[in-house]
Amino acid sequence: MHLRDLKPTGDYVMVLDDDDVLTDDTVIEQLAQICAERRPQVAIMQMDLCGRVLPDEWPPRHDHIAVSCWAVANHVWQAHALDFGARYAGDYDFISAVLGCAAKHDVWHTSIVVARADRIGHGAPYGVAA
Repeated sequence: MHLRDLKPTGDYVMVLDDDDVLTDDTVIEQLAQICAERRPQVAIMQMDLCGRVLPDEWPPRHDHIAVSCWAVANHVWQAHALDFGARYAGDYDFISAVLGCAAKHDVWHTSIVVARADRIGHGAPYGVAA
């Protein structure tokens, strides 16, 4: 199944990449509270990728934001689901389309570091050279 085919429920959608981990047990609770108070259509968070904090430029280019750096309102997900590219960087295709959308979605930035990854796998499973 591809991300473009998912029909998530709930108010917001966040994807945690398979080799990323949440920074602590309270991150989702913090984000839920912030989203309930501010109601952004797009929440941009930070991620520690092998010591490099992403996104590291704005607007982000490919390889400067990760799938674990953002959450979107469910209606934004549904409107842009088909923007997920059928390639390794399909998540970048999605967030790029969301950020460049003519609807000008309300984007909120936070310095909360929500996730980290200790290696860059480029889709390769652990124990296999990337």
